[in-house]
Amino acid sequence: MLKLKIKITLCAIAMLSCIVAAAPQQRPLAQSIRPAIAAALDELERAADFAAAQSRLLELFQQVIAFGSPRDLDAFRDAAFSLRLVRQLRPVPAEKRIALLKYLRANDELARTLVFLVDPKNSLPDVFSLLDRLREARGDQPAKFPALTAAICLVHDRRFQREFLGYRLRSPDPQAIFDYFVANDGKLLRSTRALPPELVMYLVDTTSPIDEMSWALKNYAGNRYVGRLFFDVRYDVEHWETGAMKRIDKEKYTLPNLIKLGGVCGDQAYFAAAVGKSIGVPAAMVRGANAETGHYWCGFFQFAGRPHWNFEIGRYDAYQGLRGGIIDPQTREEIPDTFVALLALLAQTPAESRQTGRAVADAALHMMEMQALSRDLPDHPPAGAEGLTRREPGTIAELELVELAVRASPGDRFCWEPLRQLAAAGRLTLDMKKYWSDALAQVCGTQYPDFVLAMLTPMVKTVENPAEQMLTWDWVCGIIKSRSDLVAQVRMEQAALCESLDRLDRAAEYYSEIIENYANSGPFVIDALQMAEKILVKKRQPEKVLKLYEQTWSRMRRPREIAGPFVTQSNWYRVGQMLAAEYEEAGKKPKADSIREQLGGKQ
Repeated sequence: MLKLKIKITLCAIAMLSCIVAAAPQQRPLAQSIRPAIAAALDELERAADFAAAQSRLLELFQQVIAFGSPRDLDAFRDAAFSLRLVRQLRPVPAEKRIALLKYLRANDELARTLVFLVDPKNSLPDVFSLLDRLREARGDQPAKFPALTAAICLVHDRRFQREFLGYRLRSPDPQAIFDYFVANDGKLLRSTRALPPELVMYLVDTTSPIDEMSWALKNYAGNRYVGRLFFDVRYDVEHWETGAMKRIDKEKYTLPNLIKLGGVCGDQAYFAAAVGKSIGVPAAMVRGANAETGHYWCGFFQFAGRPHWNFEIGRYDAYQGLRGGIIDPQTREEIPDTFVALLALLAQTPAESRQTGRAVADAALHMMEMQALSRDLPDHPPAGAEGLTRREPGTIAELELVELAVRASPGDRFCWEPLRQLAAAGRLTLDMKKYWSDALAQVCGTQYPDFVLAMLTPMVKTVENPAEQMLTWDWVCGIIKSRSDLVAQVRMEQAALCESLDRLDRAAEYYSEIIENYANSGPFVIDALQMAEKILVKKRQPEKVLKLYEQTWSRMRRPREIAGPFVTQSNWYRVGQMLAAEYEEAGKKPKADSIREQLGGKQ
């Protein structure tokens, strides 16, 4: 078994900030690196040669990677920050670069807050153009509200909009959003200065006009349980039962009108989340689907007790144990609700630790990149730091850096990213996989099952021995057993593995397990049904396809109190349509007509 230097345990995670706080000051590496960084940036201000500055700062960062120990975290942080800063400013129009460089160097807290959170999907010219606009229009305010400023620049580098139920709502002007939160800072449930920027992003991704945000603040300020506002919007029963136009669609779509006219689940979720954002509670609309239909509910950051994300209000029993999807404000991609839940750990992680985590993760990724290009790390430390031990490049060194990153900031998915990439590249031994699988189970366990599965999947899929891989998938199922959708996902992986080994009967058993156990749980049964059909065709048993659909249909529960277009989203309806098509193809039109009649005559 591989023995890494630091074992991750739940107790260790509770004490993560200690490693940063206890780091000795004025270590030789930091003493030599900081003046060299300052000299490179000074020269950049003078000569405006970004290529030369980046080259010099990359050299310094590589020296830190090669010679930095766990007691040199400040050196990692400073070197990674300066390199990120210069790289990110390079795409900015030439006439703006130096002014922004000087501004950010003069406002270090804002600079580090912003630079460490830039994502590859951000448009760098637009991020810094918005920062430039805010600093010119609002003087010293952006630097006084670093998390707010960074969040706005990273969310609104392109116009933010929210699409649901056929609506397309656009955000107010980013400067107006900034002004709103600054002007009302003392009225918010939590000041943006008391929240990490990753959570502030779930405030500033608002699509409510400023006057509606002010209305919400006036009527709901101080509400700690904004998820309950989901039920303040009366359900439009007539629309649900008959498909008639919603009352809200006959009027302007506003927060006050939603209270007056009501709506459906998407409108209820939008209202609760919009009010939460307006009063200083990070909140999000959550979308999910069960076997019958899709549904929206609201997730919000609950400050009472131990701070955490609450995704339970409005999440009816039928959607418990199923994935909820949330639009990431920064990347605009849909991510699982448990990825957002993981952010709660950041609220308990000091800013310096969060930045350290990103810096050391940068180091691990860069070492991996150099190895892929067959390039070596520097063989000498910076001047003034002689006598340090050089880190030997390779997977073990990269994993040591990953552990340092995760210890500093366990709630940041970016800090875990090098591990996922190492697994996907097939560079982890079986012992390494066992170690990190256990670590993930201990740290994230049942609280963040989507994240655990996302991290474990590349590890398991690169286990070369099929029997060992099957057993490992079964072990993963034990961790995520509370989530039927994730268990079904694992069973699909096992079935695919069996198919690749031409073990078609065993693959069919996995698909059958999904169909039998989860027919009324989620849409994933449709995929299992279609794959099972393909196996029967491949085995030249087409006569069994019809029986497969008949048996599956017999397990389906007819949705209750469901009408109009919503019924077509259910497993019952979709499988019924597939069965009717099979009957028709088999020349059994009366049976096909009977099924379609049960479906309401819908085609």
